[in-house]
Amino acid sequence: MKTTKLLALSLLLTFLAAGSALADDTFTRVFEQSFTPEASSMVDIVNKHGNVRVESWSQNQVKITVTLSTEASSQERADREFDKVSIALAQTGATISGKTSIQGSLQDVRIDYLVQMPKQLRLDVQNSFGDLTVGELTGKVNFDLSYGTLVADKILSDDSQPRSSISLSYSDGSRIQQANWLKLDLSYSDLDVVQSKALMIVSKYSELELQEVDMAVANSMYDEYEVGTVNKFVAESKYADFSFERVNTLLELDLSYTDLDVQVLAPTVEKVSVASKYGDIALAFGSAFAGRYDLSAEYGDLSVPQGWAAPTAVGHTGETIKGGSGAAELFIDLKYGDLQIR
Repeated sequence: MKTTKLLALSLLLTFLAAGSALADDTFTRVFEQSFTPEASSMVDIVNKHGNVRVESWSQNQVKITVTLSTEASSQERADREFDKVSIALAQTGATISGKTSIQGSLQDVRIDYLVQMPKQLRLDVQNSFGDLTVGELTGKVNFDLSYGTLVADKILSDDSQPRSSISLSYSDGSRIQQANWLKLDLSYSDLDVVQSKALMIVSKYSELELQEVDMAVANSMYDEYEVGTVNKFVAESKYADFSFERVNTLLELDLSYTDLDVQVLAPTVEKVSVASKYGDIALAFGSAFAGRYDLSAEYGDLSVPQGWAAPTAVGHTGETIKGGSGAAELFIDLKYGDLQIR
């Protein structure tokens, strides 16, 4: 019995030792270069299969560090994979660039960029199958990210042309803490913008949370929008859902197959205009509405607060409600849906 136990223990130790010998180690290859930018310089990064991290600093230098990493059984095997990757770091005229090129197929190699730069320079980043993280930037940006997550602190470029733009596709959990003027193009993505001044949005099959926004213009298909507090919002949408916590000044919507819910229309609201087909609308005023209203529904119902004008039938399928006075305006044109004003 003792001999059997000793033999089993010996075999186990031999197996563990063999497994340890076969365990992969982590190998890296690093590229690094610094450049002196001009006032008009731009930084251009093109990468795939790794993360890009951008840090702003006070030095008048752009430093790009690229780290290739993999797990392999030997340095020789790691080098065979690393040799498939070309990293080009260069300065040509006003453009400082870092570009990744891959020959053949890679086996579990990560390509990570660290870019340290003055925050006022223009930055272009194209990255796929990896994340993009940026700190505070005041120069123009142009981001194209696919199959990765964007985390941005502050994107504070001005409204001069061309405006800063961000394109996201198949991006989950992306977040921008603060933005000034920004164009957004989203597909199959979800994005949270905490605070923003002006957004121009084209989106499809996406989820957007806009917590606090001054003004926004959107073209939406198959999306879900959750908006916190907004001053002005204009959109055209199909097959979507829109919800607003509070609208302060202006709401103009052209909706098809889209439901709309506004929890509070502030006393400061100047105009609400909604044309809707095949969707329901729910609106609530923070206080009694002091303005003119013109509501119409075809193949739908209108439900309004007490004291508003009585509905007038239009043919056999429609009704209108008109009344009120004052500077504020409320226009609703509804087909195949219901309106409820609380």
